[in-house]
This record gives sequence, structure tokens and C-alpha cells, in this order.
Amino acid sequence: MDCTLVTREDLTPYLNEFEAAQFRPLAQHSAAWQRLSESRYTWYAMAAFHANRLLGFLPFCEIKHDIGSVWMSGPLAAGYGGILRRNDVPSNNLYPQLLSAWLSAAREAKIDVLSLFNAPFFDDRELYREALDPDFIFDKFYQYLPDDFDPDNAPNWKIRGFIKRQRKRASDAGLSVAFSGVEGRPYLPEWYSHILCPRFSDFGATPAPLSFFADLFDALAPAGLCRFGAVRQDDKMVAGGLFLTGWSLDIYLRAATTEFMRQGAGFLLDDAAIQLGRNLGCGAINFQSSPSKESPSYTYKRNWGCAEAETSVFTKILTDVAPFIRAGKDAVSQAFPGFFVLPYNVYEESS
Repeated sequence: MDCTLVTREDLTPYLNEFEAAQFRPLAQHSAAWQRLSESRYTWYAMAAFHANRLLGFLPFCEIKHDIGSVWMSGPLAAGYGGILRRNDVPSNNLYPQLLSAWLSAAREAKIDVLSLFNAPFFDDRELYREALDPDFIFDKFYQYLPDDFDPDNAPNWKIRGFIKRQRKRASDAGLSVAFSGVEGRPYLPEWYSHILCPRFSDFGATPAPLSFFADLFDALAPAGLCRFGAVRQDDKMVAGGLFLTGWSLDIYLRAATTEFMRQGAGFLLDDAAIQLGRNLGCGAINFQSSPSKESPSYTYKRNWGCAEAETSVFTKILTDVAPFIRAGKDAVSQAFPGFFVLPYNVYEESS
């Protein structure tokens, strides 16, 4: 096995054949997603070959700043980095060699911090822990439904009751739902300005710019990896969102107006997305993470009967991170947009 640092251009000739044999190919691990990452950052991969056959690779992005330099695997929102491999390549053979090569390349390039956000449904956190010996690990839980979940035959009366009540509420409000591929592109500005931004404002937050979601849709929708879902009352859009369709169906980002959230608009989107995932043969429905286990979104997902698992962000410090500490977390966040560099408590403990 030979491990080498490559650009996306170097890797492109191998990707079609690789993706056809890839283990659990999430939308975030597709060639389309890598192109999206490259449009925003300097993109590389540490790739493993044998006899001119791509066995697996670790995609990552680079930012170099006056504060320091960082390599991160999975910087985009819900980007999911980590090692991608073929179905027939054992992870316990591939991971140690690729990660060792990545560490060596980073030291040679004088990179200060390595950051890696592993993917859900891969069950590989211990392999990263052993190979990277990280200085920090930040664990995140996510909630999901398995591929055999059928809303019309939910496993217990509580879930069935929840679904029945929410469906009636949406029906009584006269709501309808529809999903679209590339033809849904013109709806993004309306969704962003009339639904997403006001909903974020309710929580004192600001979403990523419309250009990010437009670029994401433009990159993934033509490949069949992203759909736009919209709920309407008559001709008025009252909820909408982006749904990623790879090995799992990801409820990537969806929102409803405050009024229609109470009338089941968000539920109607999720209900239809679950059916879409079943129709596409997806391996799971990923409801993603919640702010905390005390949050309303966590309770809502639990009402569906979601199971839980964890992903992690692994941080490996290769040099002196004093410049990052001196700059402070706000300056570091601005200098490394989308990157997880250091846990916030590192700054707090050093202040």
C-alpha cells in the first residue's frame, strides 16, 4: 500500500470506479461534495493505492493564516470528514497507514493543528483515537432512524400516536408537501429570506449566506444527491429545506415559520423525507444533532423513536498553539471559517 498526498485533479480519474465500490457513500463524501469543498478552501487528500487501484483516501482542507496553519477533514457545515474506503478494504489495515502518512505530511509541511470530524454510521472512532493520539476529542451525538422504520407501522403506540396527531394537524391546516431536484433551485431565495432567516432570528442567530446553500444545491442536485422539500398552504411556502440523499438520507437543514411549525409543517417535511429515503433504499434517516438533550428538537426526534450514536472531532496539536490562544477564539473563528481548531475551553483555561 502506497500513501501519497494528492489534489482533487490527481484523484478524479479514480473516483467513478471508487465510488461504485465505496463503503457507505454519504452525500458528504461524494466527488460533488469534494468539488464544493475545493471551491471554498485549498483541498487535498491523503490517498492509498495498490497496483494503481485507489483503496481509500482522507480528504481535508487547508487554511494558512498569520495566526497559524490548520488542516481539517470535514470543514463544511455537517461536512463529515474522515477516511473513505472501498467495501473490500478492511478499515483496521487502511486507517493506521493513511493516518500515519497524514501526520508525517503535516509535520513536513509545518502544519500547527490537525482537525478531523469523523462520519456517522462508520463506527470508526476508536481507530482514529489509536492512530492520531489526539490532544482533544469533542464528542457529538446524532439521532437517526434505521432503514426498516415505517411511519405507517411504527413500533409502539407512543410513536404511532405522535405521527397520527401530527399528520392530522398538518391536514387540518391544509398543508401539502413536495420534493424537487434541480428544478427546485428557483425556490431557494424565497425559502432563505422568508423562512430560514426569520427562524434563525427567533433564536438570535444568523444562518450561512444564501450563496452557500445555492452552491451546495448546485453541486449536489445534478448528481441526485440533494433535494429541496417545500411545504405550502395554497401557494404560500411555509416550510422548506435541503435534504441530502446518499447512503443515508440526511435532514440537512429545514425550517418552518413559527406559526406553521405549530401546525405540523416541519413534521410534514420529515414524514415525506422518511418516505423518500425508503423509496431510494437509503440505509438510515439521519436527523443530525441537537443543541442538547434538553432541547425541544431532541425531544421531537425522540418522539419519532430515533436511536442515538456519536461522532467526534479529533484535534491533534503538532506545534506550539500559543499564537492561537493569544489571538483568542473570536479571531481564530474569523481566520478559520468553518474549521474546528481548538475547543473553546482551551481559550478559557488559558485566559
